[in-house]
Amino acid sequence: MKEISSSSNALYKSWLRLTRQTNAKSHDLLLEGAHICQAWLARFGVPEWVLLRSGSQNVPEIAELLASLPTDRQVWLEPRLMRGLSSLSSEPAVIFVAQRPQASTDQQWREGAVVLDAIQDPGNVGTVIRTAAAAGIEHVVAGLGSANCWSAKALRAGQGAQFHVAIHEAVDLSDWLSHLVSEQDPSERPMVLATTLGDTSTSLFELDLPERVIWLFGHEGQGLSAELVAMADQCVHIPHETAAVESLNVASAAAICLFEHRRQRSLAR
Repeated sequence: MKEISSSSNALYKSWLRLTRQTNAKSHDLLLEGAHICQAWLARFGVPEWVLLRSGSQNVPEIAELLASLPTDRQVWLEPRLMRGLSSLSSEPAVIFVAQRPQASTDQQWREGAVVLDAIQDPGNVGTVIRTAAAAGIEHVVAGLGSANCWSAKALRAGQGAQFHVAIHEAVDLSDWLSHLVSEQDPSERPMVLATTLGDTSTSLFELDLPERVIWLFGHEGQGLSAELVAMADQCVHIPHETAAVESLNVASAAAICLFEHRRQRSLAR
């Protein structure tokens, strides 16, 4: 067990650098709070480091965590140092430092996927990932303009869902989707559905959804790129009161689409 009381400590400074990384390039994660740390431990086991706020030894959920973790991975930090690492309004009792899970790039489309085209709010990104996991979707493909799926805000919104889906980030969606559409027989690949508000789109509730779907969800303001829409097999919209609300939040739209899909799959079985 280690104790760190100085912000000039080299190990602490390496963790502090992680708080400044906003893109998808870093493979190291800071996981804040007991809930998300418990989710990591249950899925992947012991992390690289367990950072603990001094004085939290008697907190029941922390004591429970510590019983499952080797002492040589534990580092006790003064509250002010934990505060420096945290994106929360008050410093958490525990932070895990862990290696980001790496998804295989092979055939991520086989059973369908959720595709994020330039979704910029990390809260929306995390919420869509959480919804995808809850709906039984195994792959999330995030385009080059989308927010980091592993940022602190996305992780909070995902509540551990990132650990249960394969996440493919910084993907050139036009290239990826064009290969899928051109090289695969439509009968042998998932249907590609673009969520749009266009006049040519079909109501979600009028579609007979197949078992496997690639769902395309776009930028909060601009929606999907025209290039991706053109490659879709079908455009789909969610009927709503447009006089009151021009469009739905992308995370809300994803929840409606994915659970309508899940409902139809359940009825078909």
